[in-house]
Amino acid sequence: MEKRENAEKLMETKNNIPDEPDVLKISSSRVPGYATPDPEWDPLAHYSSHGRIHGQINHGIDAAKSIMSHQDFDDMANKIVARVKNELDIPYKSHSKVSDNFSEYKKSKESCDRTKRDQEQNDLISSHFCVECKTLMMSSEHVPMILTPCAHSMCQSCCQGRSLCPQCACTILSKTCNIMLLQIIQNHHKSSERTAENRQRQTYSPDNYREKAKTKQQHLDEYENLQTRQEVLRIESREIQGHMSKLANKIEQQRQQQQNIDREEKKVRDKIQSLKEKLVELESHKKGYDREIDDIEMERTKDKNKLNMVQDTLSSIEIEMEKLRIQLDGR
Repeated sequence: MEKRENAEKLMETKNNIPDEPDVLKISSSRVPGYATPDPEWDPLAHYSSHGRIHGQINHGIDAAKSIMSHQDFDDMANKIVARVKNELDIPYKSHSKVSDNFSEYKKSKESCDRTKRDQEQNDLISSHFCVECKTLMMSSEHVPMILTPCAHSMCQSCCQGRSLCPQCACTILSKTCNIMLLQIIQNHHKSSERTAENRQRQTYSPDNYREKAKTKQQHLDEYENLQTRQEVLRIESREIQGHMSKLANKIEQQRQQQQNIDREEKKVRDKIQSLKEKLVELESHKKGYDREIDDIEMERTKDKNKLNMVQDTLSSIEIEMEKLRIQLDGR
C-alpha cells in the first residue's frame, strides 16, 4: 500500500513538470531521440541537473526507483511523451512501434499518391475515348477524327453520316483524322503497359518466387517435351531422308527409261519421216503413172474409134462383095 502511494505521488510530480517537447530526450546508447534510458542512467541525477525535482518528492522517487523495472519506466515515459505531444499537436508513435508505423505511413502515402495519380490519369485519358460510343480511339475503325470548325474529336465510326457535333451541336463542315491525338493515345498506352510490367517486376512477393519456381518447372517440362519431340522428329527426318533416297533412285531409273523412250521415239520419228518421204515419192510416181495411164487410155480410145471405122468399112465391103458374088453365080 505504501509503495502504491509513493508511485502515485511520483506520477503527480511528473504531471506537474512543465510540458516541453524535450522532457524525455534522454541520452541512450540503444535508440536516439525518444528512447528508454540506459540501465546505468540515474533519474535523480538527471532531474536534479535540470532543477525539476522538488525536495518533497525525494522519498517518492526513491520508492519508485526501488519498485519500477525498465519496462515500467518505458511505459510511463511513453505515456508522458504522448501527453506532451498531444498538447503540442505533434504526431506521436511509441518507440517500440516506430518502424512498423513508419512502414504503414509510407504505404498509406504511396497508396494516396497512387490514387491521386490514377485520378489524374483517368481525367487525362477521358479524352482518349469517343464521347458517343465510349470506345478507345486507337483501333483502325475508331481512329480519332477532329471536327471542323468546333475542333471536338470523336471516333471515325461515329462520325459517319453525322452533320452535327454531338458535344456542341455545331454544323460539321469537314472531318479530318486527329493524328496528334492518335499519337498521344498510342504513346500513353505503350507507356502504361511498360509501367505495369515494371511495377509487376519490382513488387516483392513470395508468390513471385513460387511462380518463378513453377515457371522453372514448367520450362523444364517444356524442355523435356521439346527433347522428346526433337528425337521423334529426328527419327522421322531420317525415315523421310531414306524414303527420299529411294524416290531419288526410282526417279533416276524412270529418267533412264524416259531417255530410252526418247531414243526409240526419235528412231520411230526418223522412220516416220523416211516413210513420209517414201510416201511422197510413191505418190509422185503414182501421179506419173496416172498420167501415163490417161495418155494410154486416150490413145486406146482413138484406136478403138479407128477400129470401129475400119470394121464398118470392112463390113460394107464384105456386103458389096457378097452381092457381087451372088450376081456372078446367077449368071
